[in-house]
Amino acid sequence: MGLWSLALVKPMLPHLLPLAGAFALGALILAFPGRTALTPDQRAEVGIAYMKLKLPGAERALRAALAAAPAQPRAGLALGMWLTRERRYDEAVAVLEQARTAAGPQDLEPALALAVAQQLAGRTDAARALFGTLRERHPADGRAAFNLAMLALKRSDRAEARTRLREALGKAGLNERQRRDAGVTLRRLEAAPGAEAARPEKK
Repeated sequence: MGLWSLALVKPMLPHLLPLAGAFALGALILAFPGRTALTPDQRAEVGIAYMKLKLPGAERALRAALAAAPAQPRAGLALGMWLTRERRYDEAVAVLEQARTAAGPQDLEPALALAVAQQLAGRTDAARALFGTLRERHPADGRAAFNLAMLALKRSDRAEARTRLREALGKAGLNERQRRDAGVTLRRLEAAPGAEAARPEKK
């Protein structure tokens, strides 16, 4: 490897080495199931690494981690997110319900992932109720408000959508795409006829 190639790879090593290590552990698990003594956290790391790399063994590794420690929410959260990505929404809901119970009511991530899976599975009322609970329980995070805005748009409640989008944009938690989509959607809604009366007064 030339110096130029090494210079490109070197900054990536802190990110590549953990994945490589997890990949190697995963290979051991899949080759010798039941013989590899790993902690539940290590098994979860393997599955998460496989998921990030979109490898065929991701689901198997995550299920192995979950089976080894059903009360460990990290593997359940990762498996639920994988199933959601694969559009197996009902399966995702079942796994994420277990992960949420294991994590406890104060843990935002499993509950948020569950609400998203419920929404995609067509369980709109359950998703809206859970997003509402999370919005109240985690007021500094804007993701629940963002999702409530999307649900409001689906039922043509533009006033509610505007309110929740403004709220979401004023908080942390949104990723770059969500923040961009929220801004674009809010501007479109505020430009619509009749939107002026719904805008909050400037102080």
